[in-house]
Amino acid sequence: RPEFALQGNVGNSTSIAPWKFEVRRIPNGLALGTPSINDGNDCNPMNVIYEIMTNTRWGLGYPAADIDTANFEAAAATLLTEGNGFSFGLESHMEAVDLLNEVERQVDGITFLDHSTGKWKIKLARGGYDINTVPQLDEDNLVELGDFSRGAWEDTTNQVRVGFSNRVLDYKEDFALAQDIANAMIQGGGTPTTGVNISVTEKYPGVKDGDLANQIAWRDLRTLSYPLAKATFVVDRSFWDVTPGDVIAWTDADLGFTKLPMRIMRIDYGELRDGRITLSCVQDVFQA
Repeated sequence: RPEFALQGNVGNSTSIAPWKFEVRRIPNGLALGTPSINDGNDCNPMNVIYEIMTNTRWGLGYPAADIDTANFEAAAATLLTEGNGFSFGLESHMEAVDLLNEVERQVDGITFLDHSTGKWKIKLARGGYDINTVPQLDEDNLVELGDFSRGAWEDTTNQVRVGFSNRVLDYKEDFALAQDIANAMIQGGGTPTTGVNISVTEKYPGVKDGDLANQIAWRDLRTLSYPLAKATFVVDRSFWDVTPGDVIAWTDADLGFTKLPMRIMRIDYGELRDGRITLSCVQDVFQA
């Protein structure tokens, strides 16, 4: 229960202006050594996800034993290093899963149930992998190629504006901007004088730090400014142990792909007797 103590002179006017309060709560269900980010102003998003998953009053109510805490802690360490902190005021009714989706969107990650362990994990979409050691998809294990589309330049964006409440500006609305001049030239006919700006605005209510907003703007631009391939693969059960967020390397001689990195967004494990698994994937930006 919040408690407030006030002592001092608040003025002599008979008309008191609306008061504003800056409040802070740093959850630490994961018992992290450093639970806060950005000089103690923001909480670690993984503690937020942990609370959403386990809170029995307003969250999803999973037992703490169902969470892979080692996996959550590793992701928390990554977010701490990146300065990706979360501060959010829940001012109206919001489903727990919608709040979870918002945190996932900010950290660029996917929370999923690992069928091999029965525990909840998260996979952050990051680079640093070896394309030669990730699961290889080719004609030997591809049963069927479902929906497939190549990205087109006209479907891309070359300017991203990230809207956020800036803490240093007394939480006023602010914007971070990222631009891809090369993309603008391509969409305008290939010359500097004919460049066309295609802009999109994304709002991140959990961001209160300008540096983080800039980081996210450039991250989103990287995804939106390149024509990425999308595909649905029906594969054999040699892919039984892949999880959402994993990267696979796709080789298809007919389409001209050799170890094209595709990140798994959704998995349908199908029926065991059928022996088929369906993977919905998008080309990974870290190797684009």
